[in-house]
Amino acid sequence: MRLKTLVVALILIMAMPFMASAQVSFKFRDSLGCYKVEFKPHANSQVAARRFSKPLVAPAVELRLGTAYCANTPARYTTDSWWDPSIYADELSPEELGRVDMPRWFTLGAEAGYWLKDWLYLGGTFVWTGGFSAVKDYVRHTRSHYYTYNSFTLMPIVRFAWFRRGIVQLYSSAGVGLNLAYVKEPQQRYFEGVVAHDVTFIGISVGRNFFGYFDIGAGQRGAVSVGLGYRFNNKK
Repeated sequence: MRLKTLVVALILIMAMPFMASAQVSFKFRDSLGCYKVEFKPHANSQVAARRFSKPLVAPAVELRLGTAYCANTPARYTTDSWWDPSIYADELSPEELGRVDMPRWFTLGAEAGYWLKDWLYLGGTFVWTGGFSAVKDYVRHTRSHYYTYNSFTLMPIVRFAWFRRGIVQLYSSAGVGLNLAYVKEPQQRYFEGVVAHDVTFIGISVGRNFFGYFDIGAGQRGAVSVGLGYRFNNKK
């Protein structure tokens, strides 16, 4: 019995070199019956490497969700000090002016588009940028006034991919659209609008179907924007 076990072990060792390239099967018999052993190897590493290096191809539908820093609004870029408490000097008392919070800014964007060719993408983006500030009442531990700024941008995007290798893509893009802001202050509420614009000087995305991206540019989408995306039908 031990001899037969040793023979089986030797056969398994001898079969190891072949398992990476082909299915291996053999039979053996002992006093308990007849046995069949099959080896089904995993995908060849070279095949996996070729699949990983396949280029991103058209046609593919692309969706993106992300956030940004230093977005442009009708009241200039969100990193500018336009929301200075001194601009409310005719609305607030001198005591209140010293209690105006610095604004907090948030930017969120959503985009959808279609790769017409391997290098040409047409899509549209929606960007919301919100700014919020308040006048604190330290005696009552409350906020006596709120200042809110909501900016909405709707804009078509044209993107050009100038480097595609495997799952890595480098690109530039540009867009022109409409930007509308709604400003709410204690004494007034009003709208203001401008022509929206955005340029991505250089952007990079890493991933095939599910991917992450990092863009550097200027405009309504922000000076720096990051996020996640998904591509549908991204296959030959």
